[in-house]
Amino acid sequence: QREQVLAYVGLTHFPGWGHLDRIAVAPSAQNGGLGRESLRFAIGRVAAMGAKRMALSTQGDNVRSQRLYARMGFRRTLGHDYTVRGVVFDRTKFTR
Repeated sequence: QREQVLAYVGLTHFPGWGHLDRIAVAPSAQNGGLGRESLRFAIGRVAAMGAKRMALSTQGDNVRSQRLYARMGFRRTLGHDYTVRGVVFDRTKFTR
């Protein structure tokens, strides 16, 4: 049986904060919560490295991703060349 990558995240860590560079879920695995779990994993990783905040950007027409980010607590900030979103970590939300 051939293994297949279903999702991945790319992160950058800075002193006190992190950035979600990329998140992707294979089309065959979408709509099953894997995007939410991948984002939760990414938040946990940067938090474990000492980040207090996390930012990301997405395309203006990527409504699906924007809804996911909003459901996970990210809020849009204005006044940037591209959309930047950030969330202040509440560790109780991201621990099992």
